[in-house]
Amino acid sequence: MNIRDRVYVATYAENSLKAIKEYGLGMESNHICITECLDEESTINTLREDVNYCNCKDNLIVHGPFTEIIPMGIDGKIVEAGMERLNEAAEFAIKAGSKKMVFHTGLITDMYYDSWHIEKSSKFWERFIKNKPDDFNICIENVFETSPMALKEIIDIIGDKRVGICLDIGHANARKNDYDIYDWIEILGKRIKHFHIHNNDGTKDSHKPLGDGSLDYHKVFDCITKNCDECVTYTIESMNCIESIKWLEEGEYI
Repeated sequence: MNIRDRVYVATYAENSLKAIKEYGLGMESNHICITECLDEESTINTLREDVNYCNCKDNLIVHGPFTEIIPMGIDGKIVEAGMERLNEAAEFAIKAGSKKMVFHTGLITDMYYDSWHIEKSSKFWERFIKNKPDDFNICIENVFETSPMALKEIIDIIGDKRVGICLDIGHANARKNDYDIYDWIEILGKRIKHFHIHNNDGTKDSHKPLGDGSLDYHKVFDCITKNCDECVTYTIESMNCIESIKWLEEGEYI
């Protein structure tokens, strides 16, 4: 299993730009994760400078903003504000040359029932993707979810090939739930279009290197091979990205 041409590095990681350039990997831009960064005229120029430095203009994913974005929100004005912000983010990404974006679900698990989350979120993302280019894709990411079932249903309701799941393996591992990571991968299967990969001890979302934690990534990759499309992509979200890259090299994944 060689995934070199499908591996990206999150730009918030230590020495991320150096790693992307040195190893010839893709970039997942975190330049607009904080919503207000969309208001700064310098943001697009900074991203372009980073892309040019890394020589990865054809291998760019943009992580969308997640602060105060609540697709399943009860207050319609808040939901509309989130829609406006995400449309601004999509314009930013397309302008930068990206054809894939990652967005958080925005779910606060103790506040919204799954039935409400499924109904409202599916409508939100259907409306969001409707006027986007045919070759523009979005991946909806789990954060605080303790089950894969709602995300599965949301994707099935939307039924648009441009909308898939970003399974954040570290997030799933750090939440106490009845599903282990292999369950998540098997249940979501080919709905998964992108992975965020990092490790932790199962109690805290610490974004450690792939070989440092309770997750056995050799088994994780075996499970992905059995259940997901061959073209699925990966972003290293370990704070120490170099150590994770070396782990992938030693395992002959890149």
